[in-house]
Amino acid sequence: PPLKTLLRHRSSPNSKRVVLDSGMVKPSSFVRLLPSFIWNVIDFFLGNFKSNQNYIFARYYDDNYVQRSYRNFPRPLLRLGHLFVPVPDYIFVLDRNASTIRQQKPELSIEEIQLQISMFKQHFRNNNNFHVIDADQDIDEYIDHIAKVVQKDSNC
Repeated sequence: PPLKTLLRHRSSPNSKRVVLDSGMVKPSSFVRLLPSFIWNVIDFFLGNFKSNQNYIFARYYDDNYVQRSYRNFPRPLLRLGHLFVPVPDYIFVLDRNASTIRQQKPELSIEEIQLQISMFKQHFRNNNNFHVIDADQDIDEYIDHIAKVVQKDSNC
């Protein structure tokens, strides 16, 4: 949807309340995850990405490497999926204090939040497109940091 539509979205008074630790699901089995994995690869592959466009995702294929439900999924199959999905020019992970994240995302435990941040850093450690942004700083500061990274790359 267009950005204007997203900005007009408001939560309804009937929306469900978040349950603490509800995201702490047990890792799913390979058999249960395989159809979802195949669908996600096809969905990304058939997307209508145009050149010279910037797309921003809050979630992306690489989330499968850190999410609890995919912990039992074979890593070679996840890597195989990368053959079919667009490669992002930039990957930004907003690194914040786990307690602060927990206040806004109570469905995960502090330990799980710390683990997922660590797993992202480990997964992308050799990727030149990966940037860790200190999101504990003022929002304008980390937006400026992201803008500088993008601007620096576009000037090369």
